[in-house]
This record gives sequence, C-alpha cells and structure tokens, in this order.
Amino acid sequence: MTPEEMQNKIEFILEVQAQHAVNLGRSEANLDILRVSVADLRGTVADLAKGQKMADDRMTDLRVTVADLAGVVRESVKLSDERFARLDERLGDVAIGQKVADDRMTDLRITVADLAGAVRESVKLSDNRFTRLDDRLSKLAEAQQAADDRSARLDERMIELAAAQKATEESLNALINVLERHITGPDHPARP
Repeated sequence: MTPEEMQNKIEFILEVQAQHAVNLGRSEANLDILRVSVADLRGTVADLAKGQKMADDRMTDLRVTVADLAGVVRESVKLSDERFARLDERLGDVAIGQKVADDRMTDLRITVADLAGAVRESVKLSDNRFTRLDDRLSKLAEAQQAADDRSARLDERMIELAAAQKATEESLNALINVLERHITGPDHPARP
C-alpha cells in the first residue's frame, strides 16, 4: 500500500469518526429538547391538578352553602308551623282570623316561591360548575394521553438511537480491524 493510499484511508476513518461525533451531538441536543418538553408537560399537569383542587374546594364550599340553605328552609318551615299554631289559637273572630290567615299565606307563598327560585338558581350554578369541571377533566385526560404518547415515541426513538449507535460502533470496529490487518500485514494476528 502506498503512503498516499494509507493517508486516504486514515482521512476516511477520521471523517467517519467526525461524522459520528456530529451525529451523537445532534442526538444529545434532541434528547435535551425532549427532556425540556417533558418537564414543561409535567408543569402543565401540575397546574391542572391545582385547578382540580380549587374546583374541589369550591364544590365543598357549595355543599356547605346548600346545607346552610337547607337549615334556613327548615327554620322557615318551623316558623311557619308556629305561625299557623298561633293562628289557630286566635280564631275567635272568624272574619278577622281568616283575613290574617290569608295575608300570612300570601307572604308564605311569596317566600317559598322566592326560596324555590333561589334553589333553582343554585342548582343551575352547580350544574354549570359540574359541566366546567367535566370539561377540565376531559382536557386533563387528553393532555395526559398526549404526554403518554410523546413518552412512548421518545422511548421508541431512544431504542432506535441505541441500535444505530451499536451498528455504527460495530461497523467502525470492523473497519479498524480491516485497516490494522491491512497495515500490519497478514502475519500479525487481528485485535480481539
């Protein structure tokens, strides 16, 4: 082998090694980008969990409010029962008693109608909150699925990269063995 051929083979080996180093650098940069993306996704999932906690807290507050409202309703019913008992005791004069009873019944109907409207509005607000909560949970589930998909793709890419790295190393070792045998001659044993 002439010195020029030897020099060409050495340059070829050096070029292959340089290209391998560049490819490895690119792979590491891509891996860093994927790590940042996964970290960002974890932050988003943490934010969604905080939002879920806030929604749970609000629902707890709403339950307390509904329980308080039920207490007010029970108290109102109790007061109404007491008013009717006093009304029965005062029925000495039927005409006057009837007028008083009619007035009080009208007031009670208005109060019950107002209370029923307030309860309907509260139920409507609760339904809206549950709908928004369901939407958020759906979005969270979609985001988690997307994260799982990205993670699976990253795992596949890492496996492919490892296989390509191994193939490159095997090819490079084979080339080095051929060159060593070519440079040292057939009388010398090959490197293990």
